[in-house]
Amino acid sequence: MNNELTVNTSKKPNQSFRIVCLSDTHNKHDEITEFYSEMMYGSVLLHAGDFTNRGTLEEIESFNGFIQSIKHKFTYVVIIAGNHDIMMDRTINKNLLLNADNKHPLLENCIYLQDSFVDLDIEGSKIRIYGTPYSASRPAFYMNQTKDRSIKWRTIPNDTDILVTHSPPIGIMDLITPRKPKNDSDSTELPQQPKNTEVPQKISKNCSICKQQHVGYGHGGSRSLWKEVIGRVKPSIHLFGHIHSGYGHQLLQYDDGSSTLFINSAMCHDDKTETIRGPVIINYCC
Repeated sequence: MNNELTVNTSKKPNQSFRIVCLSDTHNKHDEITEFYSEMMYGSVLLHAGDFTNRGTLEEIESFNGFIQSIKHKFTYVVIIAGNHDIMMDRTINKNLLLNADNKHPLLENCIYLQDSFVDLDIEGSKIRIYGTPYSASRPAFYMNQTKDRSIKWRTIPNDTDILVTHSPPIGIMDLITPRKPKNDSDSTELPQQPKNTEVPQKISKNCSICKQQHVGYGHGGSRSLWKEVIGRVKPSIHLFGHIHSGYGHQLLQYDDGSSTLFINSAMCHDDKTETIRGPVIINYCC
């Protein structure tokens, strides 16, 4: 995949700036430093969740240290959590006291978004980023009921420029690779995730969602998120992860001439023993 992309939000852009996109690094931030350090600079660093594997306080502290070591290379660092980042979730970590100013007590070196937005001033341009960590997968930030997720997605502001979610929208880089049976040596992995209740997980005919055949694979994205993103918000960029096998990008153009660049920046493979993929770089022109 071409890891360097360009987004034009104006027919005659006056300036451009660099955005670095990460997701699903699962404790492998040392590999980012080892293999991709020359790519880690820009105006904005975005992370779409699952920066840990089991979501322990020790893992979160390690990731916080990683951000501390690189934040001087960026003007802003913006992060959301994912379903693996267990102790970031107040419904699980009952002692957690969240602030109302896009800060998280366990992540000191970034702007943390949880059903919230931040307006960034980058070289005179105002960019609104909205972030939300929820998905249909346990254990953290879990919302199983479709109606609950629908209500959650409706809070995304219409004027969002960059949307960051952990979950993908349905049908967009969300095909789940069938999992192999695990042995005892895989004890560091989370249990197999529950099936997404919105769509069947195995397709043997042409899929009604993507019109393709993918026997044994299923869509893991959210139908209700797709409706909000495509039908209402139409951000310039929608960044997500969660589905490791969906890594890539896709441009969707609308009838009004606008477009959304969808990016699945999940850096870990399904086999987490493999070296992580590279970050996605966006040249954002406005």
